[in-house]
Amino acid sequence: MNTQTSSEMNYQKLTLADAWQLASPPTWVASISPVLIGAALSLEHFNSQGQRFLFTARGVLIFVLMFFTSVLLQSAVNVLNDYADFKKGTDTAENSVDLVDVPIINKNLNPKSALYVALAYLAIAAICGLTVVALTNYLTLIMGLIGAAAVAFYSLGPKPISYLPLGEFISGLVMGEIICNATYYALVGTFNPLVIVWALPLFFTIATIMQTNNTCDIERDIDAGRKTLPILLGKKWSGRGIALAQMFALGVAGAYTVSHAFPWGTLIMTLAVIVCARNIVTIYNFDYSYKTRPQAMQRIAKQAVLVNGFYFVAIVIGALL
Repeated sequence: MNTQTSSEMNYQKLTLADAWQLASPPTWVASISPVLIGAALSLEHFNSQGQRFLFTARGVLIFVLMFFTSVLLQSAVNVLNDYADFKKGTDTAENSVDLVDVPIINKNLNPKSALYVALAYLAIAAICGLTVVALTNYLTLIMGLIGAAAVAFYSLGPKPISYLPLGEFISGLVMGEIICNATYYALVGTFNPLVIVWALPLFFTIATIMQTNNTCDIERDIDAGRKTLPILLGKKWSGRGIALAQMFALGVAGAYTVSHAFPWGTLIMTLAVIVCARNIVTIYNFDYSYKTRPQAMQRIAKQAVLVNGFYFVAIVIGALL
């Protein structure tokens, strides 16, 4: 555990650039994709009804607020996770391949300042989220509270979610399912159970971002006393599970376009399978370790961008045409 105090260390002053780095923008695909696809699904709903609500001032405002709420919540999680790992001594300069991933250590930042940044992100997210609630109703508040609870318990407490074999499921459920469904509900005004099914590509791609990170960190997580899903599965089967989840994500996205009779959308998802196939094979055979973690995270983030990007375009073009 890191026991040094601010009086024992000459911390560097935290800047806006540091706050940006702590938020870890390269991971934002997990928070941006659910809002975009939730909005795309609502666009399909309104177009089928002959309406254009999404493009009204109120619709645009709700979309923008949901966008910032989602991104800021994920940024807060990223900072809190770095803060918790630093305080517990899980992250050190010696066991981190890329020091850019551990800005508190790399920049010699005061961990309390990093904690204040996380709280600031949470505060702004709360303001945006509560504004959405004021524009809609209590159901969006319930969804928001579930998301806030996940943020609170993910990295903090005696038994954080990130230390349990539930981390992947919770991240996929909150970021993928709840945020997508909340965006759809806030824009449409009604709850559609089918959106839970059509948000599954988000669930799989977001959950496997966390699973990739944990698969690379198996050795460090065992030393830290964690019981993550990859530790239970083993490195080989966890890697294969990540690849299988990508295939499920593409399958559900393709099923959406086929079930909605979107010829252009089906063509786009067929192209997605062709583009993503090689990457999935690489993910299946990848040598996961803390040394290859930067490459693994780049590859799984790219896969999430490709799958969800193709899916978003397929839904929008299918709706408009």
